[in-house]
Amino acid sequence: TFMVSVAQQPVALPAGTSGIQLLYDFQVVVNVAPLVGEPDLQVRGAELTTDDRGVRRAAVTISNDSNVHGYLSGANLRLELQDDRGGRVWSQSYSPDDMRARVGIGLLQPGATRRFLLPFDLPTEGTRITAEVSYAGRR
Repeated sequence: TFMVSVAQQPVALPAGTSGIQLLYDFQVVVNVAPLVGEPDLQVRGAELTTDDRGVRRAAVTISNDSNVHGYLSGANLRLELQDDRGGRVWSQSYSPDDMRARVGIGLLQPGATRRFLLPFDLPTEGTRITAEVSYAGRR
């Protein structure tokens, strides 16, 4: 992953003139990958937590054990809440479109592990959460 910066330099105005100059300065993230290969996204952990407003959320730690970057926005994600005995009390699946709309790109670089605090409202039932991820492709 590289950050490419482009910055326009100001132009010297002739003496005695006035004007307004608009200067552009932007950065672009560039991911370089082999021509072939697929990300290997694996859930390493899932936990119940709360966001900064006290709303119950899932935090999921995902690794990419390949040499190709991946995107959480290219994955299907399934969350399941369980009771103390392991019984399912709630489950929900999210498509790549859901992930892209609510989480964003979610870049997972090769060999990296990231923790995502997911912006999905969870019911109050359940004491344990599990997660499964399956990569659907680059989008």
